[in-house]
Amino acid sequence: MFADGAAIPRRGPGGKVTDAELVALAVAQASMGIPSDRQFLGLVGKVLPGWFPHLLEQSQYNRRLRRLAPTLAAVQLRIAELIAEGDLRIADGILLGVANYAGCRSRSEFAGTAAYGYCAAKSQYVWGMRLVLVTDRSGVPVGYTLVAANEKGVRASA
Repeated sequence: MFADGAAIPRRGPGGKVTDAELVALAVAQASMGIPSDRQFLGLVGKVLPGWFPHLLEQSQYNRRLRRLAPTLAAVQLRIAELIAEGDLRIADGILLGVANYAGCRSRSEFAGTAAYGYCAAKSQYVWGMRLVLVTDRSGVPVGYTLVAANEKGVRASA
């Protein structure tokens, strides 16, 4: 990705979290619309355990992001250009029911991951996941994510 080259020289030893990882986290935070750094970092630690093994504390995260502000602006501009050019298109998610028996919330293999979501097309609530695809201009999937059925405004990354 174009954020991989996002390294700004600084004094002292290199951190356990790279500048590119911070840029990726910040873009994800902005696209999810979570204004609180503390809330976002807690969510990342809970939802993506192991993806960022050395997640920063809120004050370190904020301080390093301020130093990376020009890089963040360039990355967000590039993402906006890709979407505007039609090179990427974010498709709406589809609701997938994963269980439909009494007690599925606690006994299913999806317990803790799936949730109840409303399917407007069927006018019913479904316990399951939402599949969100990212496609290129011709409609070929280039990325996907699975989220709880009650998640709104979900974006997937390629």
